[in-house]
Amino acid sequence: LSQNKVENHTTTSESTQTLESTALDSTVLGVKTLRKIPNLAFGVGEKLEYSVNYGFINAGNAVMEIDAKIDIRGHTCYRIISTAKSNGFFSKIYGVNDRVMSFIDTEGIYSIWFEKHLREGKFKSDKWVKFLQDQNLAVTNKNDTIRVPEYVQDVLSAMYYIRTQPLEVGKSFFVDNH
Repeated sequence: LSQNKVENHTTTSESTQTLESTALDSTVLGVKTLRKIPNLAFGVGEKLEYSVNYGFINAGNAVMEIDAKIDIRGHTCYRIISTAKSNGFFSKIYGVNDRVMSFIDTEGIYSIWFEKHLREGKFKSDKWVKFLQDQNLAVTNKNDTIRVPEYVQDVLSAMYYIRTQPLEVGKSFFVDNH
């Protein structure tokens, strides 16, 4: 298999960073026909806002929104952004400023790119995963290439994928996620 250097640019609330990884060239393996799923459940402009409470005291807020459609490697994707922030009072005790993004193919409702930027107290973590769905691979910012199940989801895309499925009361529904 040939290897290509793939460069992805993304913007966080703190800075612009260039993320690089080595990825397998999908043209070597041939073309896989990717699924299409009808989606009447959500779209650009959806915004869910939550109040985060510690007992009866407000500690902050959380927001999940689909703010745009973005092209990533030839896939039109929903950009889903989830943020959680502590308010001024709780930030003095334990500040939280988390940002998680998922880029979901609009036709097949599967993950193409995932980012997680956590800022919780003194803890900091940055993670990204590039999903090569046509090859059943996930490539991480730690240069790990992992074989994954077909149409694997990330934690955010899984919630949106489930919304497109016919669910039945009392029956389990399983979703492969990474």
